[in-house]
Amino acid sequence: MRKSHERIGKIYWCRNCNVPLLGNVCGICGKSGEKIVLHHGVEIRPGFEYTVERINGLIEKIYGVRDALKGKLVLLHKIAGIDRTEEIIVDGMPFATIAYIPENKEFRINLKGYGAAYLRHLGAVRNIIVVSKEALKRHLKNRWLHRSEIIEKKEFVQAYDTILCIGDYTGVGISRFSDGTEIPEKCVRVREIGRWNICTKKSTIEMALRANVRYLKKLEAQAVSDIKRNLGHSDKVYISFSGGKDSTVVLHLLKRCTDRFEILFVDTGLEYPETREFVENTCGNRVHVLKPDKSFWELVEKMGPPAKDYRWCCKVCKLAPVSKFVETHGNIVCFEGRRKGESFSRAGIGLIEHNPFVPGQILVNPIRNWSALDVWLYILWHRIPVNPLYLMDYERIGCFMCPAEHACEFDELAHIHPEMYSRWLNLLKTWSEKNGLGREYWEKGQWRWVVPPRKIQSEERTREVHDVKLNESETCGGEIVFEGNVGMIFQNLCEVANALGILGEVRYIEESGVVSVATGKVRVMFFASGELTVRGRERETMRSIVIRVLQQLLRMKFCTSCGICVRACPAKALEIINNKPHVLLDRCRKCGRCIDACVIARYWDKHVQIVYT
Repeated sequence: MRKSHERIGKIYWCRNCNVPLLGNVCGICGKSGEKIVLHHGVEIRPGFEYTVERINGLIEKIYGVRDALKGKLVLLHKIAGIDRTEEIIVDGMPFATIAYIPENKEFRINLKGYGAAYLRHLGAVRNIIVVSKEALKRHLKNRWLHRSEIIEKKEFVQAYDTILCIGDYTGVGISRFSDGTEIPEKCVRVREIGRWNICTKKSTIEMALRANVRYLKKLEAQAVSDIKRNLGHSDKVYISFSGGKDSTVVLHLLKRCTDRFEILFVDTGLEYPETREFVENTCGNRVHVLKPDKSFWELVEKMGPPAKDYRWCCKVCKLAPVSKFVETHGNIVCFEGRRKGESFSRAGIGLIEHNPFVPGQILVNPIRNWSALDVWLYILWHRIPVNPLYLMDYERIGCFMCPAEHACEFDELAHIHPEMYSRWLNLLKTWSEKNGLGREYWEKGQWRWVVPPRKIQSEERTREVHDVKLNESETCGGEIVFEGNVGMIFQNLCEVANALGILGEVRYIEESGVVSVATGKVRVMFFASGELTVRGRERETMRSIVIRVLQQLLRMKFCTSCGICVRACPAKALEIINNKPHVLLDRCRKCGRCIDACVIARYWDKHVQIVYT
């Protein structure tokens, strides 16, 4: 597994033909390519016309060079950033980074050394400083240029990167002044400087395909072999199709192996119209359109907007309808387009997996070892039609308001589908007003997190998280006691007793208004007032049980009736009654799988926070 994942993080470049190589030998000239190791992630995509025009426009605006990348194959390497940030690769060299700035709703370009030298070679006329050669006598990288070393400046604006011309050396830096302002003593901080050999050779996607055909054939042969070997696991063969590039490739590969399969498409009600149309045109009448029992718009009023750290929508709107379908149709083999390079969470996926959330579904991942560039070159080689959103500079395709989507793509929605944009924005405004979150919640994209990441940690939580304060004490006999109020009151304690019965032996004393549970050596008492008492002698075990109790209470309060827990139970001991899970305690094995499968239980800490005092 490790070796295959490492390969995903590397590409090669043929300096002779000026094309990227997926393997280490060029299919045009037969020469070995130069290895390019990627340090910031593994996803690379080709820049299509729309994207290249955007980059060219920024370059012309800032440096005065028109059509700078004409005749060049442009690759975009996904790297870390506040929003979408990509390294632009030209001639096999880091050319610049392009990043979206959500506050300004604009893209910004930052040159690398090769990019600065390339634009100087093309005759850039703006944001250029000519520097004395005397400056080369000292180490310049990450150092300041002094006022006395500046010979000339051309149409200079402080906001942008500066191209530094120092004899036959070219650098890029950040200045502290603009045209019309006084030049300070320390005036430009040099970010990078060197001598670069500028490649004047053209490069095209057609050339890249010729150079990689042999490699693509090997990829295809391996994927086809994996598919054929796994067709026999069941006579019910399906492909999970999302309308994205990866599942599009798997569909193409599956068609090369068999015509005895059907297509599953989960319609969450949040897809782009372009995606729905693409699915209809691609799948025809072979597709099963699966929908959740309750719409997202109905559930969001109760659950609140989903967030990167609160993805309740994925289980309720996607997994639940798939789980229901599998329960109805029996065990199935389902081919998917998941790849190791997509994320850390998928880096360890194997060829065959059993879906832990959907019993009876065997997942097969035939392109698990493919990189994004493998996928794109395969698509272009076979001229496979793709979702048109990709050609509009969308890097990923999913739900239009997914919190994991980039702000640049959500802002683009305002132009291509203003009615969808307005509906979601109005919901965010309403939620913000209802919970006192302020304009920043919807204006600056704070809704994307419940607990913002460290890099924007100054922001507040974006939903109310109730503190459950438990006082800890110890009796004379050495027994530990937790006591406190959980802030949840239920009218029907009989239902609470049923829910807590999953944890151990339960008793409901109606006249006292108390539910007691004995689980191992720990005793739990929950009162009608919301008071909770937990007694035992092993502190960590007790704390684990407190979490389980809170998970069960939250499931009672926020159940969406998705049915995932019902289908996860190996003993068939669960059913949904009155929009709540009901346990058949005489069948229950107390394995906890229903809790582990529940989206409410999964995100319990986004609703409550335990404070021990």
